[in-house]
Amino acid sequence: MLIREISLPYFMGFFSANSKIQLLSELGSNKFPFHQAFDRWEFIDGILFMLGAYYIYLWAQRQAASRYAKPLALLVALYGLGDCLLTSMLVYSGSTFANWHSFLHSIASVLGYLGLYLANLLIAKIKHDNRFLVAVIWGSQLLSLGLNLLMESPLVTKASTVGLLQCVALDLMYLPLLILACLELHHKLALIRVRN
Repeated sequence: MLIREISLPYFMGFFSANSKIQLLSELGSNKFPFHQAFDRWEFIDGILFMLGAYYIYLWAQRQAASRYAKPLALLVALYGLGDCLLTSMLVYSGSTFANWHSFLHSIASVLGYLGLYLANLLIAKIKHDNRFLVAVIWGSQLLSLGLNLLMESPLVTKASTVGLLQCVALDLMYLPLLILACLELHHKLALIRVRN
């Protein structure tokens, strides 16, 4: 799911030389030829994030962090609902205040972002004994937040630069979940090797 989400801009031609698209959300507008594919992709990713929230819940339970399990799962589900599922159904027209559906799209996206940022910080709290991982999580989230703020500032006006900043910020936001998935995979493979 994370690989799908990270690779989406490249498959959709977001970085092609003739692309005038500034934000990933614009890929879902009617002016983009693949808007239906983009919206379906995001819809599916939203469902996968919401289903993945249950796995995150179980992971937190196994980490002896049961009091954080429900909030963590709800925050991951909020990201799937807000920044994937709802934004796939609400067309963004190039500006937050262009119309009601662009406004709702932007609010859903911001709430989704907030949910995933908070989920990542809860993961850092749960894994507090691994200082390196905690530093990577905090560093990646602060850098992601900084890039999102820079993207919204008047300092960056070129469409391709704004798009690149958004993609890097999203990739950094996904980094803790990607690391968590890799650690879990490594743990499961180690258990299989021990049994054999």
